Amino acid sequence: MCQYHTWFRDEEKGFVIECRNCRKLQLAFGMVMVRFAENEFHSFRRYIASKREEFEGTDNRTDKTILLQTPCESLNFLFSYEELENLHLMLEQADTEMKTEKMLRLFQEQPGN
Repeated sequence: MCQYHTWFRDEEKGFVIECRNCRKLQLAFGMVMVRFAENEFHSFRRYIASKREEFEGTDNRTDKTILLQTPCESLNFLFSYEELENLHLMLEQADTEMKTEKMLRLFQEQPGN
């Protein structure tokens, strides 16, 4: 039975949760749910950050004009810049929460505590 820890949740945007047993992260955004190992999650986060940077100067922020390819040749994602920005913010906030918890664990594991 999975026990989840929430790294990010927004009723409109989606969520990032992690199973405490298997350590897999689940990302829900729009109508898509993806499951990652931690290193895959961070690789995806960096990919989304680079795509956001690439399209930062776009004039139309609401049209779905940004194509993100996946390893599956017949499956791609189409985003507006606003959607890409929301996904980026969601991933960054989850990453910040993950890093914060790791830092807190380091301090709790110090000898003499």
